[in-house]
Amino acid sequence: ELVDALAKKYAMILGSFTLGKSSPKAHFIEVSYAVTMGGTYHNLGRFLAALALQERIFNVRELVYGKPDPTTGMMAVTFELISYMYKG
Repeated sequence: ELVDALAKKYAMILGSFTLGKSSPKAHFIEVSYAVTMGGTYHNLGRFLAALALQERIFNVRELVYGKPDPTTGMMAVTFELISYMYKG
């Protein structure tokens, strides 16, 4: 799966990836996923940038990250990942 591969590549620890609701629009279907992960602030930025460069269109909503651990820099991250499926 793409999110898992990108998480590993950018040293993010994927906690959960849960299918949410789908919302039909005029020309596409919006599918949401609840994501929890952990990592450093910079690795999170690299992960999100790599996600934005994918062929498939993704959007991130409600990004929340916790206070980084002073020793490791690790923090908890949650967000809603939106994927779009074209109605063909």
